[in-house]
Amino acid sequence: MNAHARFDQPLDVSALTHPLDKAAHRAYRNALPLAALPPQGDFTRAIALLCLALVMFIGFMALTLGGPPSDPRERWGQVALGAFLALLVFAMGYLTLREWRRRDSTASFRIAQLAQANGLEHSTGLTQVALPGLIFGTVGSKRGIDLVSGEGFRIGNLEVTIPVGKQQVVQTWGFAAIQTGAKLPHIVLDARGNNALLGSNLPAFFDREQQLSLEGDFDKHFTLFAPRKYERDALYLFTPDIMARFIDNASELDAEIIDGYLFLYSKQPLSTGDAETWTWLWATLAAVSEKFDQWERWRDDRLGETVVRDAWWRKPEVRRPPRGVASGGRRLTQKTPWWAWVIAAAIGALVLWPFLIPVFEGFIRGFAR
Repeated sequence: MNAHARFDQPLDVSALTHPLDKAAHRAYRNALPLAALPPQGDFTRAIALLCLALVMFIGFMALTLGGPPSDPRERWGQVALGAFLALLVFAMGYLTLREWRRRDSTASFRIAQLAQANGLEHSTGLTQVALPGLIFGTVGSKRGIDLVSGEGFRIGNLEVTIPVGKQQVVQTWGFAAIQTGAKLPHIVLDARGNNALLGSNLPAFFDREQQLSLEGDFDKHFTLFAPRKYERDALYLFTPDIMARFIDNASELDAEIIDGYLFLYSKQPLSTGDAETWTWLWATLAAVSEKFDQWERWRDDRLGETVVRDAWWRKPEVRRPPRGVASGGRRLTQKTPWWAWVIAAAIGALVLWPFLIPVFEGFIRGFAR
């Protein structure tokens, strides 16, 4: 059964909605390695921060409104400062609690039951993921969380830990990977609906000369990048009916075609304990994979021409180029965005400023003479 045929079968999500089997959940949790469980200290720290925020807010209100100073503007200024500090502490507690809940074993247990009910495989949060997509090539240590795999596809979440000085920044992605059945040019669909303040939320930026405009409303939902001289191939792969499927089903997801895979990316987890998320995602994968048969017929003319050999003593023979992609179409050209250069220049100026001051002072004194 290929990946598309698998998505034709309805997904049984009852494991995510029926009452929790506490005994089975306890056994599942006890079998998990400690590294796959959220540290209990995180929960304690989160509750302590939330309580501290409440105490700070009440204390500031009581001290400020119950005594001096007498100036109302100064009084309310202190209230605002106290509320701001309490809000910062509350935010720290909330984020810590959300991270603890994200790693709680209850959702993982339900996802494991979902996989079992549908004849799929499930693995917990210690899995190394070796896939060719953009998010898997970022700097830092990576591990897959709650991976659900079937024939020709994998759905899960990716946790990327990036060292920043002595600290660590953790990024989480949801992804779905489907084998397309043929190696195709490297194409990226950057969804406009989930872009960040400075543009794309993808961990890479591409040369704008590779941006391709398509017909209809597609450009309102996605920015499409295709390798240079592969514009005609991209138009063959993204026919109007395929574009409509992406707009209707995956307009909030970034997509990437690379090395025989179609990837869908989300900044929110896609392997969750939420039944509606699984139902929507399953229908999305069924819709976008329906045209894989057409994609499998694609051939890269740069690897050779289609030749028809015809002779009176035998049937005509059509020889097509081999499957694969020429070197120029295997990877998009990445480019550093302008704002990254501005930030780098600003940081460099701040670092070098103490050394540059004496130089400027000497220059000014020499000019004044």
